[in-house]
Amino acid sequence: MTVLPRMFHSLAFLLLFELSLPAGGYAQFFTHLQFENGLSRFKNEKSYLLIRPRLELGQTVSEDHIRFKWRASYQPEIFDLNASLFSQRFKGQFVLSGQIQKLAADIRFRTRYQHFQFSSAAYAWQSSDFSLNLVYRTSPSFSWNAMGMLWYRDTKDFDRQKLNAAVAQIGPGLIFQSFSLMALLYHERYVLHPVAGDTLRTTSGQRVGLSFSIDRKRDFLFSLNFKILLHFHQGLIKPLTDQQVNFLFGVWLGERWTFFLFVGYNRLPSASENLTSRLLYSPVNSANRFHLKLGHDVNHRIEIYLRLGYEQERLIRPADRWQYGQLVVGLKMKVR
Repeated sequence: MTVLPRMFHSLAFLLLFELSLPAGGYAQFFTHLQFENGLSRFKNEKSYLLIRPRLELGQTVSEDHIRFKWRASYQPEIFDLNASLFSQRFKGQFVLSGQIQKLAADIRFRTRYQHFQFSSAAYAWQSSDFSLNLVYRTSPSFSWNAMGMLWYRDTKDFDRQKLNAAVAQIGPGLIFQSFSLMALLYHERYVLHPVAGDTLRTTSGQRVGLSFSIDRKRDFLFSLNFKILLHFHQGLIKPLTDQQVNFLFGVWLGERWTFFLFVGYNRLPSASENLTSRLLYSPVNSANRFHLKLGHDVNHRIEIYLRLGYEQERLIRPADRWQYGQLVVGLKMKVR
């Protein structure tokens, strides 16, 4: 039962931090409290009773054409009230955006850290990214888009590697009354570093290809992104082909009911058996995901929902997979 004191100590720290922040002016603070309870099942394991509280704090500052927003969250996960099976996750994000005539820009920094304790073993992974997005509207229906990103990921407890990557995308976009289209050239350069003491050598590679997106936000939410990339990995004679699909659909079911579906699929043939002697590549977000959510707005501050989810993360070899399914009932409150 040592999990509960740890959880309450962390939540109390964030609450005290939030209460110490000044209010007033043009800065708008927000606090979200969330609680989920249900079942979680890991690969080849029994089903566990899951308790997952979450606290999110943030602030939005707007003045003229400049907007700044930050948010931070802490989320512990408790399985069967068992101290030997415990997870905690920290997330932080900063966004600075602005617009000057036809040019809009935003700068983003995100960091994520998760610690997972299972029986006598403990695992941790951390990732951060910094991005710059530019949109130049030449007309109400046409834009040029440029995106740059730096990635860092440390997953040494799982696949013995650290990843540094730089990504650049550029291409046109079409804006219509109810939806938008975008087609971008994609280039990524990455370096994989082994953990200290590992006999594997540092390797590198590139991924080059196209990214297509379609988004609709009127009447219902529809978002689809598809990437097809040639993957040049050090030591390979010919390039491989990577594919990634992210699909999001949301709709109102009456005045207070909502339904959301999210599917994320990654095809990464680079993680094949003929590369087990080298460090293997997987992108920062490489999990296959499936989520269904049915929500009911009790009022403008409280939502209750039912969520079904499944995730599968392929690690260094096809036989190594981190996967789980969850069915939870949740409550989300906007405190301020």
